Amino acid sequence: MEERIESQSVYNGKLFQVFKDRVRLPNGNATTREIVRHPGSVAIVPRHKDGRVVLVRQYRYVTGRELWEIPAGTLDKPGEGIAEGARRELAEEARLSAGKWSATGPRHRASAAAARRKATLSRRAATRAGWALPPAHI
Repeated sequence: MEERIESQSVYNGKLFQVFKDRVRLPNGNATTREIVRHPGSVAIVPRHKDGRVVLVRQYRYVTGRELWEIPAGTLDKPGEGIAEGARRELAEEARLSAGKWSATGPRHRASAAAARRKATLSRRAATRAGWALPPAHI
């Protein structure tokens, strides 16, 4: 295992932080690791009873266009757990609530450079959460 010798904050933003760590390798040599720390996120695969998956269309600045994607978001609310975050994101992005949930497990995205965990949940029997959902979101 690698052992951290020191850690220096390089960037402290609203959504993530970047650190430059010096670590000792198992062979005794030292090296540098650049790490992105993120609070984590959730992604939901909403399915109707007939098996259709709900996607949402969102503008993404980094691509300069709208993309179709499953509802997802950052766990950026203090004290919010994965289940609460998933319910919130599903309601915010797809205007849906779910009856039955099943976790597909945590995933580590870009795990070589980022300390970011993404939990993906599947939910069945989508029901409207009281909002009018534009057809483009289904």
